[in-house]
Amino acid sequence: MATARPFAYNTSEQIAGTIQVGDLAVGYPTSGFTDSPQFWNGPDEELGYVIAVPVSENTQPTPVTTNRLYLSPTYKATDIALSNNNQTATQVFSYQQSVLGETPITTSDKVMFSIQFNSTNISVGGGGRVIGIGRTSMNYEGPFNGYPGNDDRSYGFSDNGDFYSNGSIIQSSLPTWNNEGDIIDITVDNVGGYLWVRVNGGNWNNSISGNPSTDSGGISIDTTTWYPALCPYIYGSMTIQNYPTYGVPTGYEFLGNVLASVGFFRTDGLDENEFVQLANTVSNSNYTTALEASLGLTENGYWNSYVPPPI
Repeated sequence: MATARPFAYNTSEQIAGTIQVGDLAVGYPTSGFTDSPQFWNGPDEELGYVIAVPVSENTQPTPVTTNRLYLSPTYKATDIALSNNNQTATQVFSYQQSVLGETPITTSDKVMFSIQFNSTNISVGGGGRVIGIGRTSMNYEGPFNGYPGNDDRSYGFSDNGDFYSNGSIIQSSLPTWNNEGDIIDITVDNVGGYLWVRVNGGNWNNSISGNPSTDSGGISIDTTTWYPALCPYIYGSMTIQNYPTYGVPTGYEFLGNVLASVGFFRTDGLDENEFVQLANTVSNSNYTTALEASLGLTENGYWNSYVPPPI
């Protein structure tokens, strides 16, 4: 059974129901305690030894996970097959159908998400493959025109460099993609209402001056709750990425990252040598045993889940 516990950055008096380690309030395995200070649940301690550190500026992506973004088994067309822990979408029949991501892009978000194009049938394309954003009410079922940008509830960038809205091409000469392994980044300013696209770390919107960080060269969109929308096209395959390959524009976050005032690290298993190595890396120390590392981390204000085995 999974075991995790809540943590908060706390520089005030000890919070009832928690222990205090340095500037960390640590709760017993359960849900969070209060909203002020904010608590975050730590990672599963049965999968590895956990180290928690205080981060005063609320800038730490957390929690630890290897799968941050998923595609929705609910908001997908009939002939879209999901695999790879619901992170890869494949069009197994028909022509243009789509699937939405599970993580919303709210009206207070400025985020980027990334898609890898994995199709082995790259000869089929010519604008049929589309990546963008959509609402849950968009036409994702098709079966022939279920791509993001086919209606007024979605927007999409096609593989041949066109931008679609309400079934029409609004802008052309944007970045193109049709090679296996291409990484397509979509940046969404859902506060000001703009979109950018780039391929393999190239120019945003195929313009030297295009830059989400300075609000330059974006394509205007409505601001509402959006979701990533993927249309792999016939026999095509796409995978939503857990982490950015080419960095995130200044002022934006990678979709799925939660920023907190507590940072988490975890070993890949319950191995004492691995715990010592992780403790030395996190605290820039030279511990030689797991017990020494655990005591040293606590003394320096870092919580850890290591418990010496019974004698």
